[in-house]
Amino acid sequence: MFRGIYQVAQGMVYESLRADILANNLANVNSTGYKKSRLQVTSSFKTYYNNILSGYVETKPSANPYQFPELMFSRYDIDFAEGTLKETGNELDVAITGRGFFGVQSIDGSTFYTRDGTFKADAQGNLLNQQNLPVLDRRGQPIQLPTDAKQLTILPTGQIFADNKEVASLMIVDFSEPYPLSKLGGNLFEISKSLLFSMELGFQSDLDNGAISEELRQTFEEKGLPPLSQNAIVSIEASGSRWLITDNEHKYTVKKEADELNIYNYLEAQPILLAPESGSFQIMQGFVETSNVNVIHEMIQMIETLRNFEGYQHAIRAFDDTVQQLNETAQA
Repeated sequence: MFRGIYQVAQGMVYESLRADILANNLANVNSTGYKKSRLQVTSSFKTYYNNILSGYVETKPSANPYQFPELMFSRYDIDFAEGTLKETGNELDVAITGRGFFGVQSIDGSTFYTRDGTFKADAQGNLLNQQNLPVLDRRGQPIQLPTDAKQLTILPTGQIFADNKEVASLMIVDFSEPYPLSKLGGNLFEISKSLLFSMELGFQSDLDNGAISEELRQTFEEKGLPPLSQNAIVSIEASGSRWLITDNEHKYTVKKEADELNIYNYLEAQPILLAPESGSFQIMQGFVETSNVNVIHEMIQMIETLRNFEGYQHAIRAFDDTVQQLNETAQA
């Protein structure tokens, strides 16, 4: 009886999350370069439990399937399908047809990725996105345009000409599928990270000196991670904010976020710089890529979600009435 209630409640939680995602998709239907999100069920708790721990300890599937609650794990997926092109006539608006992402530089020096080519130039000629982050060239450097240029031309290859003189070339990168990207907001993406644990800022001085203290080694062991060997090294990726710990086949990214240091799994999924002559992309000047959200499809799914939620509510009431009747019968 109660097992059924738990399963119905799980369905309600899933439909509630799905409704939130659909509502966010609909809210961004007019956002340039927006990629819609989806919610998918991936595995049962038992499968998830064994898969996660198998890398650290020996685990065996439970002999008693009722030992685990019937909980299903879900994940957010991003639909990277292309949106349609919309002509703006703005010489700094660009859209990618085909594969690839633009690169922009974050505040801490790392690279974010986007399909939103709504760019602008400041008084110094710096090419910026809508969040005022520098747009990167093929060398990974911020693009600076001549402030006195009368005409800017951006070729399908991404090369930028100011008054018929080449001044830069847009960075266009791609990734192996499935794309290892997660959303940041503002139509920006970053390479997905898996947070392992957090620790105090007191370790920062050691990291800045490229050292791994015994206390840090002990912390890794306490968190159930493979012990750091004496060969482990620390390299600074962004001064004072991001470090890379390399220990044989294991790599970890350390990021200073708020008032703590967060340890992430380092993913090998690195961006692939696309060659202009590869034919895998084209840059369209004076156009932007619209959202890939289909309003009608999202509305149909929203209606379906609400009806499913109502059905689960009726099921909960039915279970509750049955329990009440059983209690009344037992007391009679």
